[in-house]
Amino acid sequence: MTKNISILIGSLRRGSYARKIARNIIDYFPDDYGVRIVEIRDLPLYDFDYDDPEVTDKPTPPEYTSFRGAIKASDGVLFVTPENNRTIPACLKNAIDIGSKPNGDVAWRRLPAGIISHSVGRMGGYSSQKNLRLSLSYFDMPTPGVPAHSKRQRLAS
Repeated sequence: MTKNISILIGSLRRGSYARKIARNIIDYFPDDYGVRIVEIRDLPLYDFDYDDPEVTDKPTPPEYTSFRGAIKASDGVLFVTPENNRTIPACLKNAIDIGSKPNGDVAWRRLPAGIISHSVGRMGGYSSQKNLRLSLSYFDMPTPGVPAHSKRQRLAS
């Protein structure tokens, strides 16, 4: 049985390090995994009016429906993101918000997640990981408990 993994890139820039990491990481998955990048670059900013049944003059954008469907069809999600101003980039937060609605049909619920973060600083994206984990915990998304570099440091001590 094939496992479907969606990779979300927390950067819109075509030449970003996050995008380069995401493209390279695909080859590390076993052959029986279906791995694809799910683009977030064209998602309109989240607006609850799109999902509010009482608002009839603002239909849900097709990009929302397509994105939510791609996430729901996944067996897991890998987030590859830079750290921006000690947190996750706005485009990634927007995608998380879109997948969190409608309330009765959350795309993220209990979906296993991995996170690869990076930063120009010495912390290697620690703050983006911390903030992303906080957002994902709301949806009961299991994530690895300790970033790999921290585990190596602990084992080396």
